[in-house]
Amino acid sequence: MSGPEGASPRPDAAVWGIHGGRHGEADELFLSEGVVALGWDAMGNLAHIPGTRDAFKTAFQQAYPEAKPGSIPTMAGQPYRFVHEMHTGDVVAYPSKVDREVHLGVVTGDYAWSGQQAPYPHRRAVVWRTSVLRTHFSQGALYEMGSAMSLFQIRNNAEEVFDALAGKSATTPVIDDSTLSANLG
Repeated sequence: MSGPEGASPRPDAAVWGIHGGRHGEADELFLSEGVVALGWDAMGNLAHIPGTRDAFKTAFQQAYPEAKPGSIPTMAGQPYRFVHEMHTGDVVAYPSKVDREVHLGVVTGDYAWSGQQAPYPHRRAVVWRTSVLRTHFSQGALYEMGSAMSLFQIRNNAEEVFDALAGKSATTPVIDDSTLSANLG
């Protein structure tokens, strides 16, 4: 599962966590097509939204008028970050619900819109470099990867992700992963 040379994290790479749907619906898309992707298809092509958080909040509210007002900043912030804060050379951690491994890759492309009819139309190319068992990570890292959001930045345990990407052994592996959060399945 290693990618081509040059698919290495940049020195100041951020680490992003992403989920592939409530039941792992995007697993094959992510791993077979070498992408990470988001839904929110009703928002249309995100490249046409002005690059401000307020513009994304407005677009989200227009696309999803039934959304609770208190959830709009969080929900609109995810596609905003996907387009404007995720960069080529950043690292992605995808905890798969299908194979119960954490797939690690490097973002290799800018935001792309695959069309209104495509499932998970908001995409970025990724070279998947490796995958590790969930038990490779500390409980804290697993909780952070279990975020309720679809896209989130891993900050507190980013070093564990970099170490796993580099093939280093786990320092504090979890022996029993039965206590993982619901998002990690």
